Amino acid sequence: MRRSVAGTLVVLLTCQLPARAEEHLVSGETVQARLNAAATERAENIAVLEVLLDTPEVMQACEAAGIRVARLKGQLTFLTDEELRDLSRRAVDLKTDPVAGMSTIGKVALIVVALLVILVVAAAIALRNID
Repeated sequence: MRRSVAGTLVVLLTCQLPARAEEHLVSGETVQARLNAAATERAENIAVLEVLLDTPEVMQACEAAGIRVARLKGQLTFLTDEELRDLSRRAVDLKTDPVAGMSTIGKVALIVVALLVILVVAAAIALRNID
């Protein structure tokens, strides 16, 4: 039994076709296309959030909270792709269906929460850069 297993292993190991490195790598064109798509999506998400930050409701909420809108816009680049995607999706949902049961107070609360998320992330990045 051991000889047959050993013999089978030897045959299998010696008969394998060598794989070329190119067969296991992603092509340069594919990598570049994915990077371009990610950069485009990130830029679009930032643009959506900048438009949201320019709305009168957000400006009033920021003023009430003592936050400068320009500072928030500057902090958008520090958000991760996932955070930008989530916040911009929420902004688009709010634009397309503003009557989905959300009152003005609810909108303002959502905006303030989004602003706080941006500030917390920015503060964490600033603290990490100080160390």
